[in-house]
Amino acid sequence: MQEIEDVLNQYPEHPYQAVFSMPELRQKLIDHVHCYVSPHHDAGGRQNTIPGNSIAHRASFLQERLRLGMLIRGSMLHLLRQEDAEQVDAPNRPWHRP
Repeated sequence: MQEIEDVLNQYPEHPYQAVFSMPELRQKLIDHVHCYVSPHHDAGGRQNTIPGNSIAHRASFLQERLRLGMLIRGSMLHLLRQEDAEQVDAPNRPWHRP
């Protein structure tokens, strides 16, 4: 999902990009986002409809893009908290700081 890549690229490598570069956590992030994506996005997260020329269509498109970005950021934080809680005693995890 390109939107996830775009959001991750806005975050520092440690811990965000390091954590979500692991296949299991990347898939959890994709699955978590897909649970909340509106039905007019296809399976890859792209919008099925091309925004029209009217101001209302453009505003709606922009609003949806912002909502998706917020959803991805919230999903990242949720999964980081969940993983941190499950792995408190796992110093080999890339985000663990002694």
